[in-house]
Amino acid sequence: MEPSHAETPFTQVLFLWAAFHVSRLVASMEPKYLAGQISADVAATGNPSGA
Repeated sequence: MEPSHAETPFTQVLFLWAAFHVSRLVASMEPKYLAGQISADVAATGNPSGA
């Protein structure tokens, strides 16, 4: 008797697991705020730098 669903090969499951964890690692390394956006926000306030 065959199962009602197709079983995913172990190597594919292992690859998907690794890809998921690598993508999480890469996402955590990306900066939350870009320097250009911070500069634009600070410039828009009209305050001198360092104030």
